[in-house]
Amino acid sequence: MTFLAWIYHEQTEGPIFYYADTEYGIRFLLKDDRFIARLCSSNLTLMEGLASDILEAKTWHFVGASYNFFSGELILWINGSFHKKRDVPWPDELATQQSVILGAVPGVAGEYKGRISCVQLYDRVLSESEIEDAKQLCLITGKTFLLLFCSILAL
Repeated sequence: MTFLAWIYHEQTEGPIFYYADTEYGIRFLLKDDRFIARLCSSNLTLMEGLASDILEAKTWHFVGASYNFFSGELILWINGSFHKKRDVPWPDELATQQSVILGAVPGVAGEYKGRISCVQLYDRVLSESEIEDAKQLCLITGKTFLLLFCSILAL
């Protein structure tokens, strides 16, 4: 699975994208100005997570995470490039059977403050060149602004 999105955060923390009907689920969020991917298995068991280095606020960032169910490898992508990886010790299927929520968490106070654009989901791990191609989907060549475009592919 690969999740990608353009984000422009105006505060240090908040949920970006959740697969969650309860407090358990796959979470992509900001905490202390870091992009974090937290995984949850299909039987709602919390798995390993991974956090980026600090991202500058009030700046557009192309963030993403890929998870390989077979190898257990979790990768973070920042601005179209490989950023960090970790091996999840007990790989499992992810909890993608949950509802998708942008910018909030069910039953929890607080929300994302900023902009989220060009959300993309893929049912496989993308290569670095494919991540760069995906980054370009929402850019207008030679311009400095983003199209408001959302491409969500069914898993």
